[in-house]
Amino acid sequence: MMNLLETITQLSHEFGGCEYVKAGGGNTSCKTADTLWVKPSGTTLATLTPQGFVAMDRARLADLYTAQTPDDAAAREELVKNMMA
Repeated sequence: MMNLLETITQLSHEFGGCEYVKAGGGNTSCKTADTLWVKPSGTTLATLTPQGFVAMDRARLADLYTAQTPDDAAAREELVKNMMA
């Protein structure tokens, strides 16, 4: 797993320079069969580390597609937070 995160980190550093993006922003992610690894907001591509990625369970993410979602925005957000916890 660390090899995958090290590779995406290296690519993030390469393309996170000022010649490619403004203010070091942008998104980067990678996935395995079970996990989606996402760069968190507020982290620049140039300073990202393998340990800085957020791991998200892909099965839980898939459950969001079939969940009965409330109309109320706050209730929807609470549902997603609880499902992802």
